[in-house]
Amino acid sequence: MQQDQIIDCDGHLVEPPDLWQRYLEGGLRAKAPRLVADRNGGTRIALEDRLYPQPEGNGKGFPGLPAGGFRRDEGGRFHAQPAISPQARLAAMDQEGIDIAVPFPTLGLYTVDAREPELNAAICRAYNNWLHEEYLAADRRRLVGVGMLTLLDIGAAVDELHRVVTALGFKGVYLRPNPVGGRALHDPTFDPFWAEAERLGVPVMFHEGTDGQFPTAGLDRYDNFFMTHTVSHPFEQMLAALSMIAGGVVERFPRLKIAFLESGCGWLPFWLHRLHEHFEKRPHDYVCWASDYPHWDAIFPGAVIELRRHMTGLSESAQRKILGENARRFLNLGA
Repeated sequence: MQQDQIIDCDGHLVEPPDLWQRYLEGGLRAKAPRLVADRNGGTRIALEDRLYPQPEGNGKGFPGLPAGGFRRDEGGRFHAQPAISPQARLAAMDQEGIDIAVPFPTLGLYTVDAREPELNAAICRAYNNWLHEEYLAADRRRLVGVGMLTLLDIGAAVDELHRVVTALGFKGVYLRPNPVGGRALHDPTFDPFWAEAERLGVPVMFHEGTDGQFPTAGLDRYDNFFMTHTVSHPFEQMLAALSMIAGGVVERFPRLKIAFLESGCGWLPFWLHRLHEHFEKRPHDYVCWASDYPHWDAIFPGAVIELRRHMTGLSESAQRKILGENARRFLNLGA
């Protein structure tokens, strides 16, 4: 395998609308997240009598889900479009010159907000099973599995972390950076999870979404998507980094690997500088590239070209690290 391969550390898949109806266990299937049309014809997720992304209230004006991913038949049922298939993703990777991609959920950015602990854990298991059995099966060499988890039930989270790594072969797990059950990430309640991730040697990758339901930076003062989306992603990652560093998580678990995604990295030097007077600055900051494909704010085609343009002036060694070497080491992809 070539060592200068290009690895996309944060692209997106779009889940089929019937994923949870097919994969949730037993009686919980009746509570499965489902797609619905809102009163304006936009596509939303219905979950526990709430709509995601939230169309009204704080953060009102959030757009619906990607229109190109689904079609609705005359009976109102939603069906997946070919554009969201793993084969379409692989073809897009070929067009862009991307060798390996790490896909993150789209609907799953919202469904992890299920408030009933048993349903919450089952939604994560169902997504992970679908990802393993269907999506990654299209090409397990080029599509890297990252499990979807939530810390609502810490025992269930530890069990699922262990399962997706040891049984499904996933290379990492994803969490929302937002507080869970009123607890920030550095709350000692979550320590068993960090301990297991450290023991397994897999990264925990924080990925924000903007929807109006989670406790999210900016929602207390802005009521339109432009403003809340601008604030939520970098500020939630900054707060997550604050919890993980100043809250002592990385001190208690020094071999734990973490990543902060979907927010660029311009905030990182400022934030570390601001923290420097309180905690010893970590000696290495590794940058991995991510496309965010196929979300609305992703550059496609031309993502790799744009990346290379921004890296002009960096050494060839640094460019190789950003393109793929850092991601290979971070995800334990081997040679």
